[in-house]
Order: sequence, then structure tokens, then C-alpha cells
Amino acid sequence: MAYFYSMEIVKTNILLILSFVLINTQLHATHNRAGEISYQQFSDTQIEARIVTYTKTSSIPADRDSLELCWGDGNCNFLLRINGPDTDGDGIPNGEQLPNNYKRNVYIGIHDYATAGDYILSMLDPNRNDGILNINFPNSGNVAFYIETTAKLFPSNVAPPNSSPILLVPPIDIAYVGATFQHLVNAYDPDGDSIAYELTTPLSDAGTPVPNYQSPSDIVPGGNNAISFSEVSGWLKWNAPQQAGEYNIAILIKTYRDGQEIDRTIRDMQILVQSPVNNPPELVFDTSIDENIVHLVSPGDTVRLELSTSDNDAGQQVEMTAYSGLLGYVPESASFTYDANNNKGYFEWIVDAAHIREQPYQISFKSLDDYIEGGLSTFRTLFYRVQTVSTNIQQTSGGYMRLYPNPIRKGQTLRIYAYYYPALFTYDIVNAEGKIVRSGELPDDSAISIHNLPAGVYYFVALKKMDITTSVQKFIIVE
Repeated sequence: MAYFYSMEIVKTNILLILSFVLINTQLHATHNRAGEISYQQFSDTQIEARIVTYTKTSSIPADRDSLELCWGDGNCNFLLRINGPDTDGDGIPNGEQLPNNYKRNVYIGIHDYATAGDYILSMLDPNRNDGILNINFPNSGNVAFYIETTAKLFPSNVAPPNSSPILLVPPIDIAYVGATFQHLVNAYDPDGDSIAYELTTPLSDAGTPVPNYQSPSDIVPGGNNAISFSEVSGWLKWNAPQQAGEYNIAILIKTYRDGQEIDRTIRDMQILVQSPVNNPPELVFDTSIDENIVHLVSPGDTVRLELSTSDNDAGQQVEMTAYSGLLGYVPESASFTYDANNNKGYFEWIVDAAHIREQPYQISFKSLDDYIEGGLSTFRTLFYRVQTVSTNIQQTSGGYMRLYPNPIRKGQTLRIYAYYYPALFTYDIVNAEGKIVRSGELPDDSAISIHNLPAGVYYFVALKKMDITTSVQKFIIVE
């Protein structure tokens, strides 16, 4: 019996050692390449958060079926991955495999807060992938991967539900030694807030920059190695990489409303620089158009854009795509088609009253070649602002009142978010001809039916009782 007992001890010790080795391998396996966190507010205190990461496909021991998200109120939860096929049959999808040893993973969760307010959503994972040239080289695999987004939840009596911008272009891209590299974030804010961009340093924890970080242009520096970045468009140009390998940068996306910063997202992205010679494709507008101004359009206008693309490298094919909030994120969306036989792209947008908003729309076009080692891209981008209909009624800033939704469809209920108690106000609804079509006292629930008003431009004139203060807010009713 003593012999068998000793053998059981040996077996137990071996299992413990193997478990320790496995855990140690999982903790130190290189993994994370890029990612960001986004959110959408559902009510005063509830949000949905989404983590998107790009990982090293071959780093199987470090693959994550779930990731822990900290909500900024002292609570943390593991979010399950939701995308890709379930290849191992465990009920959890395995992510979406991409070329060049990349995998895209999406994790979603819902959280309830005690109150509205500002919260930092964050995710910390033990390891980046190994071999990143500008982060703690050659030991980037020992550096943690950290991303965060500041979420601002508005109370319903102050403003409509808030959400972070939608980042339309993925944070993974290919560059080539000696060739100009371009990348465009193209963030679209569904709330109509303004957006600004900033290059920043990747993080290894909250407020902690990664160790031994260098700008990609500092790897083999010189006059032929420089990076430029537009804080307005988020357009990165690197002319030109001098050493093959993997590089990481971070881009801070900030949104503003009425001049005040609302939220911020730190996107960690990776650029894979390769040695074989490849030239970027050409991408041009068929008709001359100024890419340095904001173009003005009005409801009823039609915007048609035609682009041509080609590649001077023998045997290469090109593909064109378009990115904009106008493509699938607004009512009466625009359309884009690509004719691969003629290498031409066609964008068409019939401007609708529902598209009226203060901030311009960004429309970006990307041409990507099919070089066997990974394609190179060229971008073109335009900005359009939809003008409002002119009227003799002057709209004020309305600092204490907002309308939502705006534009509004017939049959919906117009809600007024007042900074003061609603019963303090009476209101008039005035049409574009200056005629009062509805008036009354603002109800306690701040909800007003507009079901029998025809489509068109209106003005909501709020009058504060016992005061001469007024607020004039324009709103649009669409079919």
C-alpha cells in the first residue's frame, strides 16, 4: 500500500507541475496586436460595452473565450466572445481569422450603474505579441495590453442617450519598406458630436505608458522617415518605413459637444511593415474635387462621386471600399458599389432632411492591392455638411434645452430634455412659414406628440414662465 501511495503522490506532483507550466505558458504567451472599447447608452444608468481585439492567431494557448471588462464603478465582469464559428463545439465562438496571422475577436456585455455620470471602461490583458520593434524590443511579449474608453452617461432630463464613436476602419494595416504608408481611422459619431484625433503612446495599465516606447519614425531615423497626422481627419501618413517588422501606435479619439469634451477612446493599432517591394495603388476622383474644404449640400441634392483605381505592379488586382456614417448608419443611407471589371467605384447620396446635423460627414475611399505578402492601401477622403433650410426665425443656442430624436419621423414622440423642471415652460411649435401650429405647457414627462404634423422644418419655441428667457430649437419631421 505504501508503494501505491507513493506513486499517487508522484502522479499528483507531476500533475501540479504540468498545471503550473500550462498556466505559466498561458500567462506569458504572446497575443494582443490591437483593439479598442466602445459603448452605447440605453437608459440613464445602463450601457452596452463592446471590446474588439486583434490577436495573434497562432498563439493558441493565450486565446481568450472571454475578457474581463472593468466598468469604472468598482465592478468587473468577464464578457464572452460572440463572433466567428464555434470550431471546438464548446458553445463559444472562436473569433474571425484574418490574413497575416491576425484574428478579430468581439466581446459584448451590459451593465447597470447606480447613477448617470462619467466612467472609465478598461480592459487589461497580460501580454502583447512578441517582436514589436518600437515597444520594449525585443521583449514586447512581456508588456501588458491595456485599452480604455471614457463613457459619459447623461440623465434623461438633461440629454439623449450617449454613445462612443463608431471606428469604421480596422486598426490593422500593412506597410512596406521605402513606400509611403497611409491609414485613416474614420470615426463616425451617431450622436452628431464633433471628433478630434491625437497620436498618443500605447498603455500597459491605466495611466502607464508602455516601457521603452519609440515613435515608428525613430526606428532607423532620418530625413526619409517621418510621420504626419491630422487631428481633424485622423489621417496618418508615414513616409516611409525603413525597417521591416511590427509596430504599434495609439490613437486617441475625442468627442465634443457644445465645446465640452464628452468622451474619449484609446485605440491601440498595429502596422506590419514588410520587406518585399510593393507600390501602393493609385486612387483618383474622375472629376476634379477639392479635398481640402467642407462641401455644403442641402436636402434634395444628389451627390454622385466616381473614382478610378489601378496598380502599376504587374499582375496585381485592386479592390475599392468606402467608409462613412452615411453608409448604413443613418435613415435613407447612401450607397457605394465597386465595378471590379473596370476598377471604378460609384458613390451616390440623395441628401435627406434626416441627414441634417451640425457636424460634417466624412466619406473615405480605400483602394487595396492584393500583393501576396499583404496588400498596400491608398485613401481619399471628403467632408460634407448638410445645410439647414433658411427661415426668418432665428435659432438660439438653447443651452438649457435639447430635442430628441431630431430629425424625427412621423408617428414618433418628440421629447424635450430641459435642464430645469418642465412645468416652468410653455411652448409653441412654429412651421417654416412662421405660423404657430401647436402650443401648450410642457408636460411633466417632456413628451409631445407630433403625429398629425406634416413632414418639414419646424421650430420649437420654449418660453420660460415669469421670465423673458426663450429657447428656439430647430427640428425636422421626415416621412
